[in-house]
Amino acid sequence: MPKGQRGQVNGLAATAAGLVAVTLGLIIRIVGGNDLSVEQLLWLLVLGVVLWIAVAAVYAGIREPAGEASGRPGPVEKTEPDSNNWLRQMVTLLREDLPFRHFVTVRSLLLVSSLSPPFLVTLSAQSGASSLTGLGGFIIASGLAALIGGRLFGRFADRSSKKLMSLGAGVASAIIITTVVVTVVPGVVIDTWLGNLLFVTAYFAVTLMHTGVRIGRKTYVVDMAQGDQRTIYVAVSNSAMGFILLLVGGLSSLLALVHISWALLFLALLGILGVVASARLPDVSQG
Repeated sequence: MPKGQRGQVNGLAATAAGLVAVTLGLIIRIVGGNDLSVEQLLWLLVLGVVLWIAVAAVYAGIREPAGEASGRPGPVEKTEPDSNNWLRQMVTLLREDLPFRHFVTVRSLLLVSSLSPPFLVTLSAQSGASSLTGLGGFIIASGLAALIGGRLFGRFADRSSKKLMSLGAGVASAIIITTVVVTVVPGVVIDTWLGNLLFVTAYFAVTLMHTGVRIGRKTYVVDMAQGDQRTIYVAVSNSAMGFILLLVGGLSSLLALVHISWALLFLALLGILGVVASARLPDVSQG
């Protein structure tokens, strides 16, 4: 897929997934209301397993074109896939490839939009809001965000995936800080329709921004690499993020034990730092 169209493809995939999620969420709301039985949850898990098997079969049938020769000399060419030394190779690539290390660092700081929605739900429950109850409602909100964000952010990513990542993290951080501040202002009654609307809007908006961040980072890592570097970059960045998610998730969970607001403010701070750090990233998109 040529540069200048990759963001639109990512956006189209997000839109399709959002359409499926909205449909599933509506079915859950109609069938189970706010609470699902154990049997209904079990059938949802079974459906998920079936879909995973189906998509594995689809991917197995894809005929990939021959790999491109890497056009960039340096540490990436030394890093050939080897399952026996994958950890050493990952560390070597992160140590020697400065642009790639900078991208992984920025991606780590942009976790605000992916980790904060569950804490927003918990904060709404603790504050007495009720509109966010029910699995179907969550799925509908997430699906709508993907449905709208896929179309909205696809072309944006092709113009500047770097700016899209920065914008998404910055707006998500601002939404979280505003929500936390409103909940602690004396005299503000959260357990009213206005308070419910606050949390519904915040949850949807943060999820929408996460769609933008996700499309932006997927487009950026493919645009910054050349040839078969893309496979290595994606694999190593995802592996590195596994370790980072354990660290950031653990810290935010510990802060949540004190109060959910501290966890949300911690993630918002990471997002702000990510916006600052992303300013140093080169713009690798079409422009």
